[in-house]
Amino acid sequence: MSVLIENPGILTVVLFILVIWLIFLSVQLSVIRRKYRMVNEAARRGDLASVINQCAMDISSLGAELKDTNQRQNQIRNQLKGAIQRVSIVRFDAFSDVGGKLSFAVAILNENGDGVVISTINGRQESRSYAKQVKAGESPHALSREEKEAIAKAMGGRHKFREKSAGDGYEEI
Repeated sequence: MSVLIENPGILTVVLFILVIWLIFLSVQLSVIRRKYRMVNEAARRGDLASVINQCAMDISSLGAELKDTNQRQNQIRNQLKGAIQRVSIVRFDAFSDVGGKLSFAVAILNENGDGVVISTINGRQESRSYAKQVKAGESPHALSREEKEAIAKAMGGRHKFREKSAGDGYEEI
């Protein structure tokens, strides 16, 4: 008790919490009283059965709405499987005489690992771009190490790659 007297801030906080709790309980009691009066009034009029029937119809209606909501949620979930969800980019030096890591490979995939990997090889005089189909994280086309790395990163893989010593791209380790 002496702690509360010595620290009026603690007493204020405790009183504030008690007041908030009292307000919360008062609101809850008011809601319960209102519902109790409604049921008593219906019982006095001999209308209690209709109140119960109305509640049962409301519950049935809510069940139908819940079923519809679950169906729509499943439809959206299936649609999202085809949406772009996994994207990764790998920048690299394609040639030893060209620096700045201007070449790149970008993997753009959906949840199943289907999509495309796009590569651009930048040289001194020209740039070339390639697009290759990806299905389940694999491609029917020959892939460079950088393209494989971009796909692995997009798929959330833990593949490790390191740059080759001559700047000739990456190798898997």
